[in-house]
Amino acid sequence: MKKLLAAALLFVSMAAISLRGETISADRINIYRLKDIISEDYGCKIDEDGDLQINGEYKFFVRIIPDVKMICIFTNFKPEDDRTVAETRRLANKFNSDKRLLRISVDDEGTSTCDYYMVYKGGLNTANFKETVEWMNFVVNEWANFYNEE
Repeated sequence: MKKLLAAALLFVSMAAISLRGETISADRINIYRLKDIISEDYGCKIDEDGDLQINGEYKFFVRIIPDVKMICIFTNFKPEDDRTVAETRRLANKFNSDKRLLRISVDDEGTSTCDYYMVYKGGLNTANFKETVEWMNFVVNEWANFYNEE
């Protein structure tokens, strides 16, 4: 419960921080612009399939979905243990139900994908984007801890 409260407080502080920073209009959002925003705080590059790769505590990828004015921030990892895919999926479903912070899915090989979608229909605040990446590091770490503790 304390961790959930901490995540909620972090989310509220993100909303307050979003009052700072530059707002970029939706028609000016592109992967290079996002790279410029986040490169001050993280190592990053545009990968071979055009996603922005952010190297933080975890390696994140950012994909723009222009048709619906959304940004998908995601990471993939495969735990190094003997759990079955079914058990990993059970834990992901429990985490999704209990935390409801981002979506965790598990493929047939047992690789977890954690993703979060940001709408930018009215534009994107640069400070809010940076804080969302920071928040993703926090929440993915929560998933890793949850997985290891269960």
